[in-house]
Parts: sequence; structure tokens; C-alpha cells
Amino acid sequence: MMALRLIALAALVLFPGSTATRLLDRGSFEFWEIAYLDLVIGTVSVSMGALFLASLGHLRLVYLLTLVLLPALALRTITRKRVAIRGSIKAGKVICMALVIIAVVLVISPPSRIVYGWSDVGIYPNIAAHMARKGRITIEDSLVRLVSPENRDFVYRPNQDPLVPMEAYQNKALFITDFEKGEITPQFLYLWPSLMAVFALFLGVEKMFWAVTWVSLLALGGLLLVARRWLGGNWAYPAAFLTLISPLFLYFSKYTTSEMMNMCIFVAAVLCHAAYMESQRMGRSGEAVRMAMASALLLCAGFLCRIDFFLLLLPILLFYLFKRLFSDFHVADWIFFLLCLCGGILCAALDYALSKPYFVRLMVSNEGPVRFLLSFPGALVLPVYLVIFIAGRRFCLRARPWLAGFVRRGRSVLPALLSSGLAAYVSYLCFIRPGEPQTFGSYGEINAVIGPTYNNETLLRWAWYLSWPGIVAMFAGYALFFSLRREFSSRLFAAIGLTFTVVYSLSLHNTPVHIIAMRRLVPVILPMGMIMIVYAIRTVFDLLKWPRAGRILSQLGRVAGTGALLCLAAFFISVAQPVFGLQEGGNQYELFQNMSDNIPQDGVVIMDLYAGDICGVPLKCIFDVENLWLTDNFILGGEEFLSLLRDTGFPQRPAYLLWRPGMNIVPIPKQEALRYDLVCRLFWREEMLEQSFVSRPGKRVYHLESFEIYKISEVK
Repeated sequence: MMALRLIALAALVLFPGSTATRLLDRGSFEFWEIAYLDLVIGTVSVSMGALFLASLGHLRLVYLLTLVLLPALALRTITRKRVAIRGSIKAGKVICMALVIIAVVLVISPPSRIVYGWSDVGIYPNIAAHMARKGRITIEDSLVRLVSPENRDFVYRPNQDPLVPMEAYQNKALFITDFEKGEITPQFLYLWPSLMAVFALFLGVEKMFWAVTWVSLLALGGLLLVARRWLGGNWAYPAAFLTLISPLFLYFSKYTTSEMMNMCIFVAAVLCHAAYMESQRMGRSGEAVRMAMASALLLCAGFLCRIDFFLLLLPILLFYLFKRLFSDFHVADWIFFLLCLCGGILCAALDYALSKPYFVRLMVSNEGPVRFLLSFPGALVLPVYLVIFIAGRRFCLRARPWLAGFVRRGRSVLPALLSSGLAAYVSYLCFIRPGEPQTFGSYGEINAVIGPTYNNETLLRWAWYLSWPGIVAMFAGYALFFSLRREFSSRLFAAIGLTFTVVYSLSLHNTPVHIIAMRRLVPVILPMGMIMIVYAIRTVFDLLKWPRAGRILSQLGRVAGTGALLCLAAFFISVAQPVFGLQEGGNQYELFQNMSDNIPQDGVVIMDLYAGDICGVPLKCIFDVENLWLTDNFILGGEEFLSLLRDTGFPQRPAYLLWRPGMNIVPIPKQEALRYDLVCRLFWREEMLEQSFVSRPGKRVYHLESFEIYKISEVK
């Protein structure tokens, strides 16, 4: 039965993807590229369909099949003409590639099964499970309506920021937007949990975690294909291999947050953009238009996956402004530019509409406005930009001789300026900025962990995972890429990678599990950085192969290039040792399943201060167990606790207490009117990375902790 479900899921992904690629210029792609785009476009289409249905509150498998397959079937009947794929494919290559894919899957599996509600990685699966079970994004909680206003502060954390459109926190990542309706809006954007929900609909909720393995495989494959176009076949494989064994990829390929899906979308957009520019150079305008549409639409899907993806709009707008003023501007350029601009505006509006508390909270945070202004021109800047973009072309045509000379002189000076600027920037971050006073920050809105931010040591912390030679080679690769690369098209996404690198190297959102602070690198910085590292090594290798260099220097170049790659590989393997084979989550899923089995369907669980933030979300979203999280355990010993129980329907409705003895120094506060009878004692077992603000995780630790469930009875 599971095999049939897998086949059905694969067919659902492949059919719309292969139909959509019929609209592209398949002759501009090789076999592996078109097969890859079939899978990525199909994955994005299915995710978008699930997101659309969930936003309407009607995510059901039959509706999803209808929404995805019927348009694909209609397009397939229209696009009967097939264009031959460039190049040929042999059976031996297919077998070899299948074996490589199996090996990669074995390396990056099994996925982590974290469902605790205290961190981002647990929230995404919980949102996905709720979408699969209830068919909608928003959560309807009957207890939110039942708890009287005078008792709300005992179980709900009021919102302290009047700018954020919510009334209170039901949990760290669940925002109560309407007490009267009992309406709760989850945190984050929802394209990634929509894909996980599709996996849950086909394979079951307990198997939805394999969605991260799927998008990680696609992300690595897309990086390989982009590297083949930019570096050549022989150098693309080291880039992909170094990415595979890097600790960041190995860890986040099992980590069920949105970074891997965002990376997958990004590299697929880069591949389509490269094909669009190639078709434009060959004079195939119609094919270039279709390729430009595919690239832009993929980027727009990324705006629905992670909010910081809007940062790439700035280099896109500047790139096409420069192209408009100083170069030829074709129909495909208009299509790509307008789709990215209008798509960015539309996706920002959708993100606001679907996840209003999260969107607004980020915009009013310390980093939000700066990032938003960097990534998206405001209402006053955008009209000025459009006037220059549209009307400035006439001025440039009149002043072309002067501008041509200016651009020519600028091109000769730009490489030196860029190289010296990046060298100064890296020197500042590595040697000057670390001496600045350290600042502290809080991590989490509720039960926050206070710790140093280490913003002044951001690049030093990156080197823990990429190595110092890797950091230097990455920035050197960007400088060499802009200096030596003659293809105008590839510079856009190199500029995007450099923009993300510069912005995120200025701040570090440090966390107790230090590797999680590297999440921001995964979608754009990691793939582009690995390509730039290999590009820098390849450039040195090629320079030493010049005829004037002599045979000895050529041999030294080969040795130096090979040695650099081997040293980086050895470093990555050494750092990634604690991550190899790690499956975080332990028995979390089974733990909550056992909790729900010991609580009747109409029961209410009251969770203590230390258990609620990790147990409340999965109990509600995955197993539909109604629960309340106490803001203070001393409430248990007062009259207000009995009043709170009355709000839930006690004693007619069964009530239970979930207690976390390992975190509570004192026993359960008792009162004469209530009795607590132990129902069961359950254990959380998990192997995880060690926690530290000041060091890279170097080993695993084994965690064992118990939870106790008590039935609350009234003493008569």
C-alpha cells in the first residue's frame, strides 16, 4: 500500500511538471536539466495548489488532485508538439545517476522528526499536520472562546506590541487573532508546510518529514546543474560533492524548516535564467520569453517560502536598470523584470494576508525595516525608480558617446575596486569588528533565553563551518567572477549571492544550538558560496596552465587545486562528524501519541509552565488534544485554578495535568478541593547536538526526561 502511495505522489509531482516544461524550449536543456525542472516545477505547483486550498479552508486530497491535474491535462492536450532535448542520454549514465541518487539519499536520511513546539523546526511539521487534518491554515481553538476574560492571563501571554495585529500568544508560534472566534494564526509563511501537508495526505502524518529529504535532493541536484553551466562539467562535481559533505547541508537536509525548499527554488530559478539569457543571445526571442517567465515565477514562489527572500529584489532591480540604460532590452527582459516586480508586490500582499502577525512583527523588529528597505523599494522610491527605468532610456541614447566612454572606463576600474573593497570588508569583519563591545539579546518571545548576539564575530563563526580558506576563497571567487566572467547573464545571480552574503555577515542570530544560527546561509549563500569557492580554485588552476607558465608551474597548479579541494573536503568531514547519521527528534512523535492515547477525546490537558511550550502545539495540531499552558505553576494552588477549570467545563468534562518533573524543583501545588491521580509516566529519549553559545557543536548528547499525566478530580 505504501508503494502505491509513493507512486501516486510521484505521479502527482511529475505530471504537472513535465506538462509545464513542454511550454519551455526543451532544446535549450540537456536531459538531466529538463528532468530536474520537471520535478521542481511539479513540486512547486503541488505546493502552491495545496497552499491555495488551505487558505480557503478546503485542503482535501480530491480537491488537490482536481486543482493540479485538470489544468495540467488541458495544457498537455494543447502542447502536443515535442521538441528534442539537447544531447543524448545512454542507459549506462542513467544507471550511474540512479546509484548516485541512492547514495545521496542514504547520506542525508533519515530526516529528523522534531515536533516540539519550542523551536521553528517543530512548528513547521505541526502546521503541516494541522493543514492535512483540518484542511486549513488557521486553527480554531474552542478553549480560547471558553476561557473567561478574567482568567486569560493565567494561560495566554498578552501581546505587548500594539503594532502587531494579534491579541495574545497561545504559544510561542501560535498567535490568537480573535478571542471571540477562537481563531489562531500560526507563525511563518506556508508554502513549505503546504508541501509537507501533501506528503502527509499521501503517506500519513508520521511520514511527512521525508519532504525535507526530497527538496534537499532537488537542491543538491540543482546546484550541480548550475555549476555545470558556470564552471564546466569537471569542476561542477567537486562543487556538488563539497556541498553534500558540508556540515551545513548535512544538518539542514534533515532539519524540517523552509531553508532547503528555498534553496531548491533558488537554484532552479538560476538554471531557467541561464537558459533564458542563452536563448536571447541566440536570437530565439519566443523561447527566451518562456524561459524568463519560468525563472521569474520560481522566484515569486520563493517569496511565499521565506520572507528574507525579498532581499534579492534589490540586485534584480539594479541589474535590469543597468541593462535598460546601457544595453539592449528585449521582450524577455521586460517579462522577467515585470513579473519579479509585480510578483514581489503581490506575494508581499499574500504573505501579509495569510500570516499577518508574523509579517508585521518582522517589519517592526530591529532588523525588519532595514532588511525590507534594502530588499524592496518603498512607496516613495519605487515611482522614482520606474521613471528612471522607463524615461531614462531616451537620455542615455542621446548621451551614448559619453556614457559609452564612462562605462568602458568603469569596466576597467571596477574589478580592482571590487577586489580591494571585498578585501577591506573581510579584513574589517575579521580583525577590527571583533574588538567591538559585545551585545546581548533574547531568543524567543516566551521563556526567552538570554545570551550574547556575537554580531561582531559573524564571519568568525561562519569559518567554524566553512573554514578560513573557504571564507577567503568565497570572497575571492566573487571578485574573480565579476572581474573575469564575460557572460552578462550570470552576474545577476552572482550579485544576488554577494548581496545575501554581505547583509547576513553583518549580524548573527545566535542560538544555544549554535549550528542553527547558520540557517540563513542555506538558501542562497551556501550554493553560491560553494560555486565561488570552486571558481576561485579553478581560476588559479587555469592561470597556472597558461603556456607561458611552463610545465613545472602547470603541474604545481594541478597539485595546488587538487590539494585545496582535498583540504576543504577533509575539513568538512571533520566538522560534520557529529551530524553524520544524526536523527534529531528521538521518540517525540511516539511520546505525544502515547499522551493522546491516555487522554479521552473530550478531555482537556492543563500543562505546567515548563511543559506547555514544547507539548502544547503537537498535542493540538497533530493529535487534536485541547490544552492550556499555565503562565505560572503557582496558579495550581489558588482559587483561580479552580475557576479556570470551571471555564473548560470541569468536572463534567475530564481534565488532566501534564507535569514536567525534571524542570520543577517543587512538587505540584495542591489544594483541598482537587485530587491528582497519576495516569501514566512517559519518557522522552533523544540524541541531539550539544548546546552552547560559544562553541561549535562537537559531539552528541543523550537526553532522557520524563513527563507525568495526572487526572484531576474534584474532592467532594
